[in-house]
Amino acid sequence: MLSIIIAIVVARQFMSAAEKFNRTKGLWAVIGVVTFIGSQLLMGVILGLFFLSDGDLDVGNSLAINLVGLALGTGIAFLVLYLMKNNAEKNPTVNEDALLDQFDEE
Repeated sequence: MLSIIIAIVVARQFMSAAEKFNRTKGLWAVIGVVTFIGSQLLMGVILGLFFLSDGDLDVGNSLAINLVGLALGTGIAFLVLYLMKNNAEKNPTVNEDALLDQFDEE
């Protein structure tokens, strides 16, 4: 349940950043949620392989592992958001109206 709430918060943050930089809000939200869930999945696979190589699949405190996964997923998602914001600042979108006005002046 907590993961769903955090995924919604991540999606809203990505959507507000996309709106600020005049980008597609839905695409940015999907990128944020996929990054959040994908990083949690990757951490789970790595931990599963670690516990499997150890020979003991008994996980002692699953709540602690879940909280670490949530923190890792949130951190990586906001790192991706930071990188996307920097990229959007360096590469602004082209205003199509300005392009059409350039042809009208001739």
